[in-house]
Amino acid sequence: MKLKIKNLDYQEVEQVEELLKGLFPNRWSKGQILSTNPYRIKKSVYLGDTLVGFFEGEVILDEGAVLMLAVKKEFQGKGIGKSILNWFISYCKKQGVKNVWLEVSAENQKAIQLYSNLGFIEKGRRKKYYTDGSDAVVMGLQL
Repeated sequence: MKLKIKNLDYQEVEQVEELLKGLFPNRWSKGQILSTNPYRIKKSVYLGDTLVGFFEGEVILDEGAVLMLAVKKEFQGKGIGKSILNWFISYCKKQGVKNVWLEVSAENQKAIQLYSNLGFIEKGRRKKYYTDGSDAVVMGLQL
């Protein structure tokens, strides 16, 4: 089956909430999922007819940011996160972005490995950034 990355539709918000509930202890609220500004890019990700992921990024001038990347647990490790990130990196290049940034919990080693494999480098840490007390690893990718 082919992966489909499309603009988030309002009718998908409850499905996205469910997806996030299974992944993050401090997940985004419906309001955060729906929040808009002209720089945000929100995507739902499907494999066939199944919602398997959610992505939110941002492009402001020549800087890009990964704000949320979520893939259902049963679909992790199958290259979906990598495909989403490659899509965003390609999009950023077309927009003239020079750097892409993200923050990830230091506890999320699978995600850190994924980002590292795509060329992201640890640039710093935000101590006790998350409500569970874990640090945020700040990672950057120069395009």
